[in-house]
Amino acid sequence: MYSRLLKRDVTLKLRSSGAEDDHGNPTTVVTDLLVKGHISQHSGIEAQQGQVVGAGFRLFLAADAPVTGWDAAEIDGLSYEVVGAPWQVFSPRTGTVHHVEADIRRADT
Repeated sequence: MYSRLLKRDVTLKLRSSGAEDDHGNPTTVVTDLLVKGHISQHSGIEAQQGQVVGAGFRLFLAADAPVTGWDAAEIDGLSYEVVGAPWQVFSPRTGTVHHVEADIRRADT
């Protein structure tokens, strides 16, 4: 039932360690994964002329979403960074993972 509420296309930018570069430093490999989700603004500081600056958002995903605290997301053409570790929300009725929530912030502001 919860999956019916996740209607927005979300491109998760899953980051992992790649091969070392010419200087011996690890590289980052980004893999895009298209999933369904929901985004909700939970905080914001309003500046002059109605421009919202410093807004905080929460991303809701299906229980099997492989998102980590190192990842990013793109929603409606806007880029977001995951802030901290996402958490699994358990159903008190079944005791299983119901969905995943992650705090995110705009990456381009």
